[in-house]
Amino acid sequence: MPLHFNRATVHFEADCTVDETIALVEFLRSHKAAKVHMNRCTYAHTFLIRALIAYRPQILSLPQDALLSKWLFPIAGQRQTATS
Repeated sequence: MPLHFNRATVHFEADCTVDETIALVEFLRSHKAAKVHMNRCTYAHTFLIRALIAYRPQILSLPQDALLSKWLFPIAGQRQTATS
């Protein structure tokens, strides 16, 4: 599985497909102070990116891919402020 969950942290590894979306959203909903490591992520489906943008977890490391990092850079290091 490309997403590895450990307490309040999720690690993205290799190619992360749409199949991981539900697990990620459930994790982010139940961990309001979630942290994300993406330095080993080579691909992330758009739905995963949208979930990260919507829930705004603290992104501790960005992917090596320049385009993927560009989408996530604006929320990197920020914590979720909205409660939903």
